[in-house]
Amino acid sequence: MTSFMRKVFIILILIIMLFSCCDVDTNKGKRPNDYPNTTWICDHYNAKFDINSNNQIVNGQITINNENISFTIIWSNVDSKAIFMQKNDSNDKEKQMFIGKCTFKSSEFKIKITEKNNYFDSNVTMTFKRNY
Repeated sequence: MTSFMRKVFIILILIIMLFSCCDVDTNKGKRPNDYPNTTWICDHYNAKFDINSNNQIVNGQITINNENISFTIIWSNVDSKAIFMQKNDSNDKEKQMFIGKCTFKSSEFKIKITEKNNYFDSNVTMTFKRNY
């Protein structure tokens, strides 16, 4: 192999490696918002949310200590974590409620909350099932 061909080969390998590392989202197509016009329910913790036709989370509600709390979810593209954010209707500000690691299936997802927060003790698992 000539010196020129060797350089081209090395550059080609580097370009392939660069593109293979970009935009790696192992949960793409698995999260609830990848299923438009669905409702997801967690009976055990009295929580639910809808996914609208634009794949956005709407109508997120959870009842904790007899208080109804509106929420949305921010999904991490880097790992399998989700951040539940409390929505404040009066000033559109959101504050973090809790964060956890998720596992996804087409009909359910689980979030394991490992750190104690204002809403739950640590080691809580919430299971949301898709309502058909």
